[in-house]
Amino acid sequence: MEQLAEACDPPTTASQINKLEKSQRQMDVEWVGRLCKALRARPHALVPGLASLYPPDIVALMDRIAHLDSEERKLMAQVDKTKAAKKE
Repeated sequence: MEQLAEACDPPTTASQINKLEKSQRQMDVEWVGRLCKALRARPHALVPGLASLYPPDIVALMDRIAHLDSEERKLMAQVDKTKAAKKE
């Protein structure tokens, strides 16, 4: 668990990983991305049934987003917030 925690970007603690495993902490998109990058895995490999919920192009996009570094994810979040604000 310690190695996984250290491999996350940004690094986290083994305690946080343990809480995620025991569902004591919510597994959100940010955590899925961090864990996928650290494990070199695809989101649907960590979340059973995910690939069947979305069209293939959305699953491919989630795969690409999951492997962005923390600065790239922050930029994506900023773009998303800007788009959301324009819709309002």
